[in-house]
Amino acid sequence: MYEKDAMTVPEMRLAWQRLVEAWRFRPYITAFAFGLTPVGVVAIIYGDRVSKALGNLAANSVSRGVGFALFTGGIITILGILSHRALSQTIGMAFLAVGLGIYGVGVLLGLGLGGLIAGPIALLACVATVRRIITMAQGDTRSRLVADS
Repeated sequence: MYEKDAMTVPEMRLAWQRLVEAWRFRPYITAFAFGLTPVGVVAIIYGDRVSKALGNLAANSVSRGVGFALFTGGIITILGILSHRALSQTIGMAFLAVGLGIYGVGVLLGLGLGGLIAGPIALLACVATVRRIITMAQGDTRSRLVADS
């Protein structure tokens, strides 16, 4: 039985085209998916050492949980972009929103006044991601062009 273990050249071109379309129509979420995936890996590996705020606030598991949410969300979103599956992208973005939300609250609670820049930025990114999920669920024209074909 023949198992397909590698992408063909046309499949690679199609995947590249999908990434370019996603970057063109949804640069925010595409950048977050690719940018937060390695951040999540680092948080999973190093735990509390990656965030003084979460280290002050809670156990090692919170930092690793945030890392897991960011890594999982980034990977699922990227796979959704490559496969043109809006549901996968939405699930991935939900994981990203959870990770950003927990991190933002953790920074504000763990650092107090010292977290007045990073905390709100993470929370605003969380709100923007949730808004994008809602827009995709409502059937935004650009989302259908990029995600549902």
